[in-house]
Order: sequence, then structure tokens, then C-alpha cells
Amino acid sequence: MEKGPPEATWTSVELTDEAIDFLETIFDEFDGDFDKVLQPRELEELFSTAPESPWIENPYKDAVGRNIFGELSLDAFLSEVHKSFIFVSSPSS
Repeated sequence: MEKGPPEATWTSVELTDEAIDFLETIFDEFDGDFDKVLQPRELEELFSTAPESPWIENPYKDAVGRNIFGELSLDAFLSEVHKSFIFVSSPSS
């Protein structure tokens, strides 16, 4: 348990095995060239039905590491999703 001021609210968010399996399936579906990374154009396609990618502005922008080509590995993708849930569920958001 983390220590903080008495008024602090601490939350914990974990992805279930089912959620990870689902996200891995999504990752694989959009990894069109099967190179085990999502290229910027593949990420754009992933969010094509949304008004815009939620990961292009703070607090998500640069929240996880990408390679020099801006590509996202599966681990980075899962981390980005996890961070998204943390920011969405935090009381200050």
C-alpha cells in the first residue's frame, strides 16, 4: 500500500487475462505486415473509427517507448492501454 495524505484516493487497475487476449487479437489484426509492431499508419487505422487517436496528446503522448520509426511493440501497446485506463479512472481526470 502506498502512503500519502489521508485525503488521497489510491486506485489499482489491472488487465485481466481475457482483456490481454482481446488486446493481443486487436494488435494482431492491425499489424498488417506481421512484423510484431504497429507502425504509425497501422495505429491510425486502429483508431480510424474514433474522432482521433487518444494517444496523440498528453497525458498519453510519449507515455510509452516507441522505436525510432514511431512503431509500437505489443508490450508497449498493452502498456499504453493500461496507462489509458489508469488516467481515465483517476479521480482528478
